[in-house]
Amino acid sequence: MDITQLRYFISAAHSQNFSEAARRHFITQPALSHQINALENELGVRLFVRSAKQVRLTSAGELFLPAAVDMVERMADSVTQLRRHCAGQMGRLRIGMVNSSADVVTRVLAAFCPRYPGIEVDLSVTVGTDQLSAISEGRFDFHFTTYPMVAQDPRVDFLVTREDRFCVAMPREHPLAREPLDFARLADEPFYFETEGHSPTLSLQLDALCAARSFTPRVAGYCSRLEATLLPVAAGVGMAIVPASFLRSFAGPEVVGLPIPGEDSRLISVAAWRKDGRNLAAEKFREVLGELFPGRPGAGGEP
Repeated sequence: MDITQLRYFISAAHSQNFSEAARRHFITQPALSHQINALENELGVRLFVRSAKQVRLTSAGELFLPAAVDMVERMADSVTQLRRHCAGQMGRLRIGMVNSSADVVTRVLAAFCPRYPGIEVDLSVTVGTDQLSAISEGRFDFHFTTYPMVAQDPRVDFLVTREDRFCVAMPREHPLAREPLDFARLADEPFYFETEGHSPTLSLQLDALCAARSFTPRVAGYCSRLEATLLPVAAGVGMAIVPASFLRSFAGPEVVGLPIPGEDSRLISVAAWRKDGRNLAAEKFREVLGELFPGRPGAGGEP
């Protein structure tokens, strides 16, 4: 059986007249009768009792009618969903992100989700080497991370979403918070860092940044998440070195950040994706990224 035969059967059942049903479908009555006969032969039952003036459903026809209507409606729904999927109006996106990209992801979702409400978005926070494997293995359609994480992977394209800078986070009431940043005066201050290995590229950059300034921080403790390093700062018992954007996203008014000058303090954030991705919803997401961050491609080279 095919969907056309089912539609003819439904029309004939509702009108109880083959000629009227044929007119609704812009075909001849013999053509409609032929299709219904073919349907009955395939099912092995008679669906109609025919007379000279009208037709009526048999008990088998009455039993089959709801099923036929359901099949036609489900087919129509499937076609609609297929067309919406092919148009990028529905589907699912898997997005990975590092904590420091929270404000960028928020901005992108605010632009994307109202435009494509039929596309589901799954968000996952990744840390450390898991970022590298997630990007390499294509576990996400997009990954919001830092440039060093994708710089050496030829399978990945990316778009620069922000140029950030590290800053020293300290209590607002600390005497040095009102002074120009001087690392020599920070030698005795307690610093809190994220647990080593959670963000390897970030840790390496921070190590190099401190070494270039002949600064050896006095480590007061480690935190399992970067945002947790701001808790001792807010409590007035320590300092931290974090991206300025991260400070804006997670710190309260009791914390201030003093930007660290120099090219080595620069931190590039990117939205990355595998070149071989085939997700149609991802194409719509890339379009929104291009609108929000025009003229900032990085694909495979220096940002």
